[in-house]
Amino acid sequence: IKELIKEDNFVELKKEISKLEYVEIADLLQELDDKEQIKLFSLLPKTLAAQTFAYLDLESQETIVNELSGNDIGEIIDEMYADDAADLIDEMPSNVVTKMLENTTPKTRKNINTLLKYPEHSAWSIMTVDFLELKGNQTIEQAIETVKAPAEKKESIDFCYILDDERKLLGTLSLRQLLLADKQAMIVDIMKKSPKHVNTLTDQELVA
Repeated sequence: IKELIKEDNFVELKKEISKLEYVEIADLLQELDDKEQIKLFSLLPKTLAAQTFAYLDLESQETIVNELSGNDIGEIIDEMYADDAADLIDEMPSNVVTKMLENTTPKTRKNINTLLKYPEHSAWSIMTVDFLELKGNQTIEQAIETVKAPAEKKESIDFCYILDDERKLLGTLSLRQLLLADKQAMIVDIMKKSPKHVNTLTDQELVA
């Protein structure tokens, strides 16, 4: 792969990259110089780029942010899980943070800012806002359709969380339970009610 980068053989390079997992691509990128990093990273599809970016060390991340256009960086941050993006932004210099945030969507900025306002060692700082959300008055059939659309962008898909209109947690439902239930059953009737939960300000040590 390194030889293909030096030769600017982008056709073959794309073929070789497609055989790798994002963790392997991240390891490879960190072995390259700045110019080679940008060449390789620029060839990655958007979703794969976001996954790879989250696994890079801070120095490599900053190099890529400085070299790519604002729009490209915005798309990468939008594709990342909000907690990964918040961790990244918390470590970056202010000028880099500005470039990153001003090119993201309002929803992404809101999620990141929400995560950053909580204390570093609180329960919230290890939580995610990328989860599957359902309503108690949905049927199983409706819920399955709700789950299908955003599932690939959610960090946690093993469980669904049932919220009321004020976004308070009512219950949980495993994906397995959802798929095996009668399609005409109501979520509220089969969900696990009053699940264990903690305050967002609870210390991480107590949560663990």
